[in-house]
Amino acid sequence: MVVKTFVIAPEYVSFYVAGRREVAPVVDHDYGRIAATRDCITIPSLYSNDGDTTVVVGPLSELNQTLAPDYDGLLDTPHRLLMLSDALIDIADIPVSSTRTHIRIWVNHPIQPDHVVIGWAGG
Repeated sequence: MVVKTFVIAPEYVSFYVAGRREVAPVVDHDYGRIAATRDCITIPSLYSNDGDTTVVVGPLSELNQTLAPDYDGLLDTPHRLLMLSDALIDIADIPVSSTRTHIRIWVNHPIQPDHVVIGWAGG
């Protein structure tokens, strides 16, 4: 699997990683930090009028992250896809090898990152 890079400007200051469509995005009531359930992970992003957010997605084995992740958990992926989207558009569907996927996320700012790394491995 190859590492992919996307440049996005979500309208509503966040985007989502889910394993299926029709999930309810989780909201962080502490304002803008990563929030997650087993069905969906909400990741903050830079305000769209302040610029773009770069999102790097790939297998954990191919990412060179040495710092502790800002998020580390499991995501149900019944269709063996990581579905990235924002409130208005689908960004990408990334094939994964399992119906439960280990996700690690690194952000360069806790509430308005302009660089996000998402790593995955089979559950």
